[in-house]
Amino acid sequence: MNRFNLFLTAVIAVIFVLLMIFAGQPLTPEADLVQRWYTTLCNPTADPSFLLRWTWRGQLSDAQLQAAVNAHRANNNFTAGCTAVVNHNVIYFQWIPPELTATVERIKFVAVNVTPAGQTPNPNHISSLINGVPVLYYKNGDVKILPHFIPDSPLGLHTTSAPVPLYNNDGLLMGQVRLNGAIIQLSADDAVRLGVPLVLSTNRTWGQYWIRFYADGVEVAPERFTNVLPADQQPTFLLPVYEYIPAGTELQGIVWFSVRHLPTSIRLGVEARQTIWDMPTLPVMLQPPLIFTLASNLNSMVSFWRNDTWYQKEHG
Repeated sequence: MNRFNLFLTAVIAVIFVLLMIFAGQPLTPEADLVQRWYTTLCNPTADPSFLLRWTWRGQLSDAQLQAAVNAHRANNNFTAGCTAVVNHNVIYFQWIPPELTATVERIKFVAVNVTPAGQTPNPNHISSLINGVPVLYYKNGDVKILPHFIPDSPLGLHTTSAPVPLYNNDGLLMGQVRLNGAIIQLSADDAVRLGVPLVLSTNRTWGQYWIRFYADGVEVAPERFTNVLPADQQPTFLLPVYEYIPAGTELQGIVWFSVRHLPTSIRLGVEARQTIWDMPTLPVMLQPPLIFTLASNLNSMVSFWRNDTWYQKEHG
């Protein structure tokens, strides 16, 4: 009887697969959609209408979305093209935040390995998570892909210093993030460096956090090394990506990025993950007010990382 049940299950599975194939539908429609989306993104000369149709864009116009796409290509060495292959081993349902339950039916994350043109593909799990995208299925039948270079979030925009909860992809409360003061301005010969004070607090151990920057609607690269800052600013430096933060930690610091001119809009996307292998979440999007403070005027309590221990240092 058990063998019969196993045989019957196998027959039903084969019939289902054949029905899907003959119906002209891919077995994982979100993977097919993401593959086509990335194929268009990887071809700078392709008709952009596919990207414009399927990309979740928030309030971006067609021209602004195209600018964000072009900046993403430039930032990742994709201006000459790239090769994208969906990682079919990582296609999972994601938790739907309460803010979206009225409009979103389901969210599927699709991991993708992406290689710049001229380079040998080296697919791996972690890089496919970094380049992967969530696909939002709306109750009205619409479907949208949300790439990380979009300077907005379906969860809304937070513009005050009130704490904002951070959840992982399974809906576990990881902690909070909040803005912690005015934007800090440092002048340099080749750029204007801007720092955003943040406070991150952990309810449970974090495997990783990510902070992304957007200036005037496009993603910009963060500063990853302290030596670009004056010596008195280096102790407050907060990395844009970091792994393993213990539960019960309150991390205060300043994240930095550089631009050629002062922007008219600054946003930060923040994610917290339980492990480094977690799928990315829908980002919490922060927009600090455009109030700039010169670095020489700083006088605050900050936290920083030294010798694998959290310390606090008074600047005055």
